[in-house]
Amino acid sequence: MQKFEEGGGFMKKIFTLALVGILCVYSLGFAFDIVIFGDNRPHNQGEPQRPVFKQILKETNYWRPDFCINVGDIVQGYTRDDALFEWEYRDYIGTIANLKVPIYHVAGNHEICWGAGRRLYSKYIGQTYYYIDHKGFRFIFLFTDDANKCNYVSIEQYKWLVDTLNEAQKKSLTPVVFMHRPIFTPLRGEKKGYGASGGIEGSSWGIGWKDKAMAKAIHKLFVKYGVKHVFAGHEHMFAHAVIDGVNYWITGGAGAPLYPTPEKGGFFHYLLAKFDEKTKNVDVTVILPWSLNATVKQVGNVAEINFDNRLNEQAFSKLHPSFYVDVEMPPFEKYVVKSATCDAKIVNIKDSPTQNGKILTVRITPNPGRWFQKVVEKVVVVGK
Repeated sequence: MQKFEEGGGFMKKIFTLALVGILCVYSLGFAFDIVIFGDNRPHNQGEPQRPVFKQILKETNYWRPDFCINVGDIVQGYTRDDALFEWEYRDYIGTIANLKVPIYHVAGNHEICWGAGRRLYSKYIGQTYYYIDHKGFRFIFLFTDDANKCNYVSIEQYKWLVDTLNEAQKKSLTPVVFMHRPIFTPLRGEKKGYGASGGIEGSSWGIGWKDKAMAKAIHKLFVKYGVKHVFAGHEHMFAHAVIDGVNYWITGGAGAPLYPTPEKGGFFHYLLAKFDEKTKNVDVTVILPWSLNATVKQVGNVAEINFDNRLNEQAFSKLHPSFYVDVEMPPFEKYVVKSATCDAKIVNIKDSPTQNGKILTVRITPNPGRWFQKVVEKVVVVGK
């Protein structure tokens, strides 16, 4: 395979689960973010992408991470109607077109199995297993429906994984792995002594792959090469477990029908993961959709931004976040930004592709001391 390289009450319990086994020590200027989500597919064939997924994409833009990752099941698929299958792919591509950051994909069973799935995936998305190197980390994307089989990882891919991990070790790159079908799951699979600390309290995780020998072999590779974080989807829920020192995350809550009850992880969500290039630490936070929303009203030389931040208290206090909102305005010699509720700054100005104007990116940093007042951040941009 070719490689790609790149430069540069209840909810309190859930957020606590997301932090088990993680140590977070940040060095100013070294941390970067990515957003991870999965299983956004609609409920039925021929349906457009769901509002919850569109909201997750909208919030991804507010976070402005280095990139985002979809861990699979991007369309409903499972049809031999090639025209319908292709319409679903086109609807997905059109939906993600408004993303302002790069997106990388993991191939899921719904977009691959049956009919023209593999051909359409190659046409619209690209490769099925590959890696990218980014700021001291190697992000490895595996394919769990390989070699024209569903629920299968080939010997060729296994050998590729060995080489990829070995090369990462020689280059002192920290490996992080993404796949669609989870090796271990709390919902299905054999329970053969794989005890899990962390994750959903009281659960018993088992092997989720049909090929149990391959699942165990790849898990042993993760242990051998120091893989500390593995992200998967497929199960429509959030879950986390630590097995032999490896954090296994399941994030399948971007729109598909949810499996368990909310108390057992069945809620819509996405993950914000912070990576530290210097310390190699990774910190993961669960975010609920509709936690963030911005409205922009622009008249003449004035644009008003109202930014509603409803993040969970624990997430907000841990992240100390800044958010990014784009404003389209007519061209002026200069722009002045003002706010009485937060720190706001114009961090980028570029030409508008649709009209004779400018697109301003405004960074909004809420005042932590005002969070409990549930203040809607108000920012005004004036062109002069």
